[in-house]
Amino acid sequence: MAGALLSAAMLELAAAFSPSYEFLMVIRAIQGVALSGFPANAMAYVGEEFLPHQAGTFMGIYISGTAIGGMMGRLMAGWLTAWYSWQIAMIVLSIIAAFTAFWFILVLPRSQYRGREAGKTLGLFESLRCAVKGRRLLYLYICGFLIMGSFVAFFNYISYHLMAEPYQLSPAAIGSLFLLNIPGIMFAPIVGRLMVRYTPATILTLGIIVMVIGCVMTLATSFISILIGMIVLGTAFAANHATISSWVGRCANFDQAQAAAWYLTFYYAGSVVVGTAGGPFWSSYAWPGVVGMITVMLLVALGIIVCQHKFMVTDNG
Repeated sequence: MAGALLSAAMLELAAAFSPSYEFLMVIRAIQGVALSGFPANAMAYVGEEFLPHQAGTFMGIYISGTAIGGMMGRLMAGWLTAWYSWQIAMIVLSIIAAFTAFWFILVLPRSQYRGREAGKTLGLFESLRCAVKGRRLLYLYICGFLIMGSFVAFFNYISYHLMAEPYQLSPAAIGSLFLLNIPGIMFAPIVGRLMVRYTPATILTLGIIVMVIGCVMTLATSFISILIGMIVLGTAFAANHATISSWVGRCANFDQAQAAAWYLTFYYAGSVVVGTAGGPFWSSYAWPGVVGMITVMLLVALGIIVCQHKFMVTDNG
């Protein structure tokens, strides 16, 4: 985890001095690969270092941290670029990232329970085969794919919706809409406490339904209704992500880091595939078309949880 953070910070600084667009894209791609070492191991670390009834809460805190970082990174990058340049923005962000990486190395306690519930480490595709065979993890991976994809598609295309008539928001105002994720940041840790009283399937079912409600609310012409819908969807998404992340660790019958890594692979693949798939719907049917696509994706995820509920809550699930 420390190596991933330090590498990402150094690559961020290198990107600021890119001599060409092609070089910038290559550096950013390498940075993505380097940084990917952190989240999978962080999810496994939480699963191994905390007791099952604690893991949900701490996973929620971790999800909140990632949301804060994503929100502040976007806001700072936008503001610093507007005031100075994108190079200055990346230099400042790289310095903050490096400082955070060193702080992380100094304060993170040594692992006390490494391997307690990690399970056997398998080959790359052997671990995926186990997930497919076990079914529970596969269902969670697909739900993560659909939920993350829906969230990304929502925020990708609602920007165009709000920049058009009758709202005509500026790019700066659109960037500030990421502040609407704050309620989700605060709510994610609470989900961990709820998982002590209710099954993850119950929480995830309600979370997906709330995401659908928030999405549909944005069809209203009232700007206030749209903002409320964005808050509702964003908060429910954070809760769903925290729930699935914790659930993956509980269902893994092999190395937790591998199980988490495959979840994140599906998770980010959803952002690419579903997030991009919204384009034709926007071009043909405008915002109602995007809402329709997102609603279908979320209902598919809901169907998976409801139809497989009995199977998914057996044993460790």
